[in-house]
Amino acid sequence: MARNIVESADRGWIASVYLAAAPLQAWVDAHPEAVTVEELSAGLEETLLAMSSADQARVSKHVSGDAFDLRPVHGESEARIRETIRGLPGLVKFIDREGGLERWHVQF
Repeated sequence: MARNIVESADRGWIASVYLAAAPLQAWVDAHPEAVTVEELSAGLEETLLAMSSADQARVSKHVSGDAFDLRPVHGESEARIRETIRGLPGLVKFIDREGGLERWHVQF
């Protein structure tokens, strides 16, 4: 999340991508001095860890290990990799853009 905020230059990025992440977005809003990936990561981690397991699960499937992001691949192997991802057993969602950024999100 922190890297995405910095790379998008959008401090409202969390609110535009995650439906149940109000505490995380509130932390970003309350800390305009946090501008680096490291600073944002520390604050977001602290906020996430203070949330209940149920609330964490509502924020993102990443927390439970049921989702991961990949660096996008381009070139001659891109189509094969996309096909392989789409054929993964139990796949629920594969998207290649999040909040205006190119991100490959794989979710089970």
